[in-house]
Amino acid sequence: MTTLDELAAEASGCTRCRLAGGRTQVVFGTGDPAADLMFVGEGPGVEEDRQGLPFVGRSGQLLDKLLEQELAMHRDQCYIANVTKCLDGDAPVQLGDGSWEPIGRLVRDRYGGTVRSVADDGAVVARRVVGWHRSPLAGRRLFRLSHGSAAPAVPAAQPDVHLTEDHPVMTPAGWVPAGSMTPGALVVTGQAPGAFGPARVEEVEPAGADPVVYCVDVEGTHNFVTAGGVVHNCRPPGNRDPLPDEIEACFPYLDQQIGCVGPKVVVTLGNFATRTLLGRSEGITRLRGHAYPFGDAALVPTFHPAAALRGGGEVVAQMRADLVRAKRLLQRPAR
Repeated sequence: MTTLDELAAEASGCTRCRLAGGRTQVVFGTGDPAADLMFVGEGPGVEEDRQGLPFVGRSGQLLDKLLEQELAMHRDQCYIANVTKCLDGDAPVQLGDGSWEPIGRLVRDRYGGTVRSVADDGAVVARRVVGWHRSPLAGRRLFRLSHGSAAPAVPAAQPDVHLTEDHPVMTPAGWVPAGSMTPGALVVTGQAPGAFGPARVEEVEPAGADPVVYCVDVEGTHNFVTAGGVVHNCRPPGNRDPLPDEIEACFPYLDQQIGCVGPKVVVTLGNFATRTLLGRSEGITRLRGHAYPFGDAALVPTFHPAAALRGGGEVVAQMRADLVRAKRLLQRPAR
């Protein structure tokens, strides 16, 4: 039987899906390899991607606190993993040589080369990156922008980009803030000088308790070519559920992790992990409050800690009740 260490070594070089293009490293799992209690979340965030460990940001700090208070346990006494192991790939940016790289990687690596940019006369030119930023969303509204001509030019990438409301997008009428755009507005695509395409624009709900915005500064006008169109900067990572093909590629790792650990109780954190493991379509609000058969184990759904950080005391209280339910199940004799 494959061990967790062998499985982690295999996963560390995984390129089965597009998420591999934006990660710093695979976030496999952590904790006791023979734990009775296992937590399963959705996927890593920025801090998890940086450290290579699941739930080490603000959400992880809350989870650690609840573990200690309700179960008298440290995270080393359980096992923690996610459905997917890589950070969402971020919006691809076209480099000066025509290749594509996620903006998050450009910021993390302090990339000093060139990116494709659009001059005032519509010509596509190469301009040098001169600044790198990671900053909180800080209450700004968030919009998803995409146009139909992007997909063929960006292999294995999603043709959209997430922008804060104040960030400009190049249109035939000049630069327009993303928050002021309407669906169907024409945007400069950057595929060729003067090329335009109709944009799909929709406001989206930020994921996570404190979303981080990736930005790069480009000499001159600061604009650059992304899969969603020509924009100035900004793309918060981890802002969508994993896509079906990403789940299909990554789920065998989680399935084998569960088999290796052999927990008595699996606690799913949030909608996505719960729906994935239970194969149910209901939301976490309906599914939590109960325990479900899960092979030789029991499955206890609860809220994601990020939702508790947003929702305050009431959500935290419900998480506490769910962890107490898990504790009682742990105390039952093994099947």
